[in-house]
Amino acid sequence: MPTRVHAAPAQASGFSQANVVVPGAIVPIDILRFGQIIRPTAAGTLTIAVARNGAVTITPAGGVTAAGIGILQAGLGRGAGAFELTGSANRQTTTTLPTSIIISNGVQTMTVNNFTANTNGGGKIKLDATGHALLLVGARLNVAANQAIGNYTGTYTITVAFQ
Repeated sequence: MPTRVHAAPAQASGFSQANVVVPGAIVPIDILRFGQIIRPTAAGTLTIAVARNGAVTITPAGGVTAAGIGILQAGLGRGAGAFELTGSANRQTTTTLPTSIIISNGVQTMTVNNFTANTNGGGKIKLDATGHALLLVGARLNVAANQAIGNYTGTYTITVAFQ
């Protein structure tokens, strides 16, 4: 009859690690503001840059013109949307922006698209040593010829993944 051989059990030690971080948070600070414009006779666009100063680009000439956007701005005027990101120090984030949204005034609508943010390649922004970062969002407003007068509003959603 064969003899059974029992091998001695082998053992090894491994290491484990856990890193507890502050939960990431997004706090809205400023809304994306296209401001007041004079109704154009030809279609055009108005783009808000990713800057706190509300820098504006207009195209094409003959649509939403510099004269049409140069009117006195009520309230906060024009400017990028702003969000405060908070979490653990030096944490990396990835931001996803919408493709386009519709803003409306009753049944009248305008499309907002070409969303941009002050992120580096791949939508990334890094929190600073205190766990904060300012995320700015700009976009392009598409205005139709003889766009109906009124106050147009809508919402957009951004997603920030904290790594």
